[in-house]
Amino acid sequence: MIEQLVYIRKAELTTLNLICRNLDITGFIENIVESYKWQADEQRTEIRFIHPGGKTFLWFDPKKMEKVLHNLISNALKFTGSGGHVKVILNNDESDNIIIRVKDNGKGIAKDHINNIFDRFYQVDDSAGGYGIGLSLTKSLIELHKGQISVESKEGVGTEFTILLRSGTDHLDESQTFTDEIAPAIYNVNNRNNPVFNQPESGRSADSSQAERKEVILIVEDNLRMLSFIESFLSRDYTVMTAKNGKEALELVDMNLPDLIISDVMMPEMDGIAFLKKIKEDLITCHIPVILLTAKSDVQHRIVGLEHGADHYVSKPFDVILLIAEVNSIIQNRNKIKERIRNNLPFDLTKENFHPLDRKLLENIKKIVEENYNNPDFDINLFSKKTYMNRSHFFKKMKALTNQTPTEYIRDYRINKAVEFIVKEKTPISQVNFRVGISSRSYFNKCFKAQYGVSPSEFLKKKEIISSPPESP
Repeated sequence: MIEQLVYIRKAELTTLNLICRNLDITGFIENIVESYKWQADEQRTEIRFIHPGGKTFLWFDPKKMEKVLHNLISNALKFTGSGGHVKVILNNDESDNIIIRVKDNGKGIAKDHINNIFDRFYQVDDSAGGYGIGLSLTKSLIELHKGQISVESKEGVGTEFTILLRSGTDHLDESQTFTDEIAPAIYNVNNRNNPVFNQPESGRSADSSQAERKEVILIVEDNLRMLSFIESFLSRDYTVMTAKNGKEALELVDMNLPDLIISDVMMPEMDGIAFLKKIKEDLITCHIPVILLTAKSDVQHRIVGLEHGADHYVSKPFDVILLIAEVNSIIQNRNKIKERIRNNLPFDLTKENFHPLDRKLLENIKKIVEENYNNPDFDINLFSKKTYMNRSHFFKKMKALTNQTPTEYIRDYRINKAVEFIVKEKTPISQVNFRVGISSRSYFNKCFKAQYGVSPSEFLKKKEIISSPPESP
């Protein structure tokens, strides 16, 4: 939802960039509809894509149009019951513009709600849930394409959303249209078949869960064409936010702490060095790695950037392959550090390279938990108070540093201490939950099994078998 809010806000401020290509809209929609077939089959709803046949080319931003279609189709399925049908219909009007309709025979929308359906946060009072922020985002993205969207609905009959998208490129700025021939020539993309593009998502290992969230990257660049170009490559594997200068970027950082920032140095309002200083001098954001984009000859800015904590430099003009490889490497290394911390509680700070502010915070966190883990009232509220941070900031910071929420961190620490008491101090299992601050025996058993895969008593039996000497023959 945060990402959708960012999209809507940026669309309102006209800072959201279109990356339009001349693509086959028929095949594009067909693939999206196909991805919903399993859901439709499960709820016994028919879903069909109706089109004239053949290819229909249109200039559009595939990433943003995908969001539009997913919102409309998922809503149509949500409000259409078993035995119903959802149709996605593609055709042209007399001016050769593209018309896309998403039509269902579901419960429909009441007359007094229909005029508010595209309003942000508007919720239809319905047990199935409202259309929510999705339709506001959809409208923003269609209008960004200089298109139109409308809705007709009747209770008990169904709902139909109609999108009109203009053909050609007269309605688009030159900076919003891209061709595969132009982009490589301008931006030195020499090898589109490089293995960097074939890595598992976000640089993760092949066996990582695809259900994990995508890391968030913030790109700060006042050259909109360059901004759109970088975004078009990184958005394949990451969630990408964009800003035109440091001032605008700081607002996005406050809303949703990104996992990595790529920033130009020379920008209006607030340049990259000033932006870097604010990021690295703030406890909430100092952990975020920053890559600066600089001219090859700009030695002075590089020196100043290093003094203020820049993590890496990429010189302009740059090869996008190199930039993506650097991004993947930084993300991978950060994720490995999080896993080492998570798997080795209490963590050893001497083995990791942390920002001084982060190191001090983690040392304080470690001390606080060691002193309070046996207190049943020790929770996220008390935890955040003892670090002198508000709950929201503390939650985000803990997640960024350890890949755990404060509650998960306390729970895992308590269970690890319980193992120590059971194995080393021979504390009876019936008493150990009280020693680690968990009042409920059943909750303790549940947490223990979630972490170790067996109950405390089964765990102890296995330990005794392993540690028992073999019987003499």
